[in-house]
Amino acid sequence: MTTIAQNTIACESKRRLFVGCLASYNNGIIHGEWLNLSDYYDIDELQDKVNSILKSSPCDGDEYDIQDYEGFGDLLKGGMYPSLKEAWVIHETLLEVEKA
Repeated sequence: MTTIAQNTIACESKRRLFVGCLASYNNGIIHGEWLNLSDYYDIDELQDKVNSILKSSPCDGDEYDIQDYEGFGDLLKGGMYPSLKEAWVIHETLLEVEKA
C-alpha cells in the first residue's frame, strides 16, 4: 500500500506555488510569480521573495495568497487558502521522504 506522500512524489518531484498579491487580485489584476520551492534554502528566503513580489505590486499590496500550486498532490487541499508555512513544511517533509 502506498502512502499519500509516496503518490505525491511519484506524480511530481517539483513543488511550485503561484504566489500573488491579494490587493492586485481583488482589483482584477494577476500580479505574482510561480516559485519553485527547491530554489529556496529556507522559509525565510522564500518569504523574502514573496515580500519582493508584494513590493513590486501595482496595487501596493501587503498581503499575499497562494493562488495555485503543483506537486503537492492532495496535501494542500485541506484549507481553502494554504499558508506559505504550511506549504514549506509539506515540502520539507516530502524532501525527507525522498531521501529515505
